[in-house]
Amino acid sequence: MQVLLTALLLPTILMLAGLYFAVRNFRFLKNPHALHEYMRKSPSAHRWVEKYGIDAATKMAKDSFVPFGIVLSSLAFLFGAWNLVRVLISLW
Repeated sequence: MQVLLTALLLPTILMLAGLYFAVRNFRFLKNPHALHEYMRKSPSAHRWVEKYGIDAATKMAKDSFVPFGIVLSSLAFLFGAWNLVRVLISLW
């Protein structure tokens, strides 16, 4: 039973994480103010802002990092869904 729970839990967590980050990154693409606020307040973005300035760092994030994040989060969601389907099919 514990192995079954783990087999179902890990793909579900991966799907939820992928969905969360995809929605967050889509929001950053649609709402430049939200991306600007994130770049201003985020400790992980502080290095980029310090090196390039807030406007250039925000433009770099919008042009490259956010689309790359959407691709990665979509892949994480799809990989989790694929594994969840595989586990459910093997149980049936």
